[in-house]
Amino acid sequence: DLTERVAYIMMKKGLGEDADSQAMEDAACLVFLEDHAQRFVSSYEGGLEKLVGIFKKTWVKMSEEGRRLALTLDLAPDVAAVVADALRNA
Repeated sequence: DLTERVAYIMMKKGLGEDADSQAMEDAACLVFLEDHAQRFVSSYEGGLEKLVGIFKKTWVKMSEEGRRLALTLDLAPDVAAVVADALRNA
């Protein structure tokens, strides 16, 4: 039923296999990158290596389409630098 389907998607089940679950994960990652990453990067105190690792994990969760869209975002310079570092060392 619909409630079970929504729960399945919200629990991130089927990433990489289920189009709806993947679309939700892509959307969450893109919203993070576009709306929250700058504040996160500027306030993160765990060191650059851990910060880059977080962005690597975010990237891995996205589909190819999500990654393509992420590369079109107009990111703040500090966020763009961390993303570039994450992709360079992926």
